[in-house]
Formats: sequence, C-alpha cells, structure tokens
Amino acid sequence: MTALISHEATDHDDRVHAIGAVLTSCAVLIALVVGAGLVVSQLLDVASWALTAH
Repeated sequence: MTALISHEATDHDDRVHAIGAVLTSCAVLIALVVGAGLVVSQLLDVASWALTAH
C-alpha cells in the first residue's frame, strides 16, 4: 500500500507561517517607531523645561 503525500497542505502551512512572520515583524517595527517617537518627545520636553526653567 502506498501513501499519498499532499504537498498542498505543506505549501499552505508555509504560507501561513510566512504571513505570521510578516505580521509579527510589522508589529515589532511599529512598536520600535512608536517607542522612538516617545523618547524624542520626552527629550524635547526635558530640553524645553531646562531652557525655560532658568
């Protein structure tokens, strides 16, 4: 008796994993951009406070 191996299921699983990896990397990239924006905002707040406090 021979076993039939379906390559379609493997291709579908690979696509699902690839889409998951792309979405995860996009989420990480967005989080890094937002974090960098918050750091820049805080630095500008401190700089403006330092210049106006004196």
